[in-house]
Amino acid sequence: MNKYDIIIIGSGLGGLKTAYILAKEGYNICVLEQGSQFGGAIQNFSRDGVIFDTGAHYVGALDEGQLLHRYFDYFDLNSRIKVKRLDQNGFDKISFGDDAKDYVHAMGFDNFAARISNDFPNEHKAIKRYTQEVQQMGTDFPLFNLHANSGVGSVGKYTKTSLSEYINSLTNDKRLQNVLLGSNLLYTGEEHKTPLYVHGLITNSYIQSSYRFVGGSGQLADFLIDSIRSFGGTVLKQKKVIHLKMDGVKISHAETDQGEVFFADHFISNVHPKPTFEMLPEHITKKVYFRRVSSIENTISVFSLYIVFKKKSFKYLNYNVYHHRANDVWTELKYKTADWPKSILFLTQPPEDGGEYADGATVMSFMSYAEFEQWEGTQIEQRPDDYNDLKKQKEERLLDFVEERFPGIRKSIKSVYSSTPLTYKDYTATEQGAIYGVTRDFNLQSRNMIMTNTKVPNLFLTGQNVNMHGVLGVGVGAVMTASKFLGMDYLLNKISDGK
Repeated sequence: MNKYDIIIIGSGLGGLKTAYILAKEGYNICVLEQGSQFGGAIQNFSRDGVIFDTGAHYVGALDEGQLLHRYFDYFDLNSRIKVKRLDQNGFDKISFGDDAKDYVHAMGFDNFAARISNDFPNEHKAIKRYTQEVQQMGTDFPLFNLHANSGVGSVGKYTKTSLSEYINSLTNDKRLQNVLLGSNLLYTGEEHKTPLYVHGLITNSYIQSSYRFVGGSGQLADFLIDSIRSFGGTVLKQKKVIHLKMDGVKISHAETDQGEVFFADHFISNVHPKPTFEMLPEHITKKVYFRRVSSIENTISVFSLYIVFKKKSFKYLNYNVYHHRANDVWTELKYKTADWPKSILFLTQPPEDGGEYADGATVMSFMSYAEFEQWEGTQIEQRPDDYNDLKKQKEERLLDFVEERFPGIRKSIKSVYSSTPLTYKDYTATEQGAIYGVTRDFNLQSRNMIMTNTKVPNLFLTGQNVNMHGVLGVGVGAVMTASKFLGMDYLLNKISDGK
């Protein structure tokens, strides 16, 4: 009989980090992945010999002593992964269609403020206030400092304030507002909805330091799985859980679509709450809690291009480019089909040979899942012609917009591949292809809060829907989930000591 202490459903980064922590502490762990590849949004794929990331395109706070570096020490990743530090004086470049200028986001809070102040000399006071408050946010949130309780009382001003309200109070200069919000694709900020802390914590980490993975973020999954197995844990793929069977008020076992049965004392889902709860018996999911959590709105999805360059035709850019059609970041999620695309994130893959030319580039633009929803249920690589025709149309329109920012880039392109919101959903098992899980809405703090505990006593949640998304946010969420078994103080002391 397949019997474990804890079964973790899904091998995304949250599931693997949670499994690592608990397996390291002696729990008999089994990770069940429905797909043929581990990693969820950190998995890689190759086109024409070029490795592309599915989701984790760059990370922050990875300099020695910074938070992600400390987490990576605990997960024994720093000595194993290959990374490249981005340009300190401009890791992100923000541009607009009506302006030939690049505005830069630089590393280091003083450096960040100084470089933006060069472009907005009359706004230096507002810029200085912004950088100080973003820096303070990283101090006030306890788990972002490896403290269990310190600073808990000071976070309400960030969680109960909307990002748009804060930015409007900071400055009346619309261009400056949009420069500060220019990397919105990192968190899908929505006007009058996104809480200040979502922007603040993410921006804080990247201003501290910004890195790309050389050879892809999939190396995180590979190394974590190796470690989990070395601790005695089990990690299996092509095991799609479809039912969580109950014995009284608790789950007794998981059943896969192939009829396999896995028993455990506890279950942790790294899958979106809605499909997780759909695995439970119907009489359980009809209860108010399950209906509420299942109905929480999801973030928008993306349409992506994966460009393979001709040899030595396009230079590697050691920074990310966020290009916006108009001077209004807030309108980009609520686009009209005829106006798409309204913005892009453009980044080149770090050359594994360390050379000056890029082998490939990734381009992302917000897109609603509804544009491709009619083909839900069709199989990858077996979609009908009308799906492929629409995909090709979107591909060409996005390439046209890329060429506005990089004139002549088509001459450097060897081949182009693309993915739709439906592709993203099918490869990462994210509900509606949502790139960052459930929406954070400061107006609905209590309703939209996803806790690690559920109303089933032995069912817990982990991943981007708990706490925050991103490599750092998901790591914090994994600690929150694992602490339910180990205790928060005990676990944070372990991480602080790198053990």
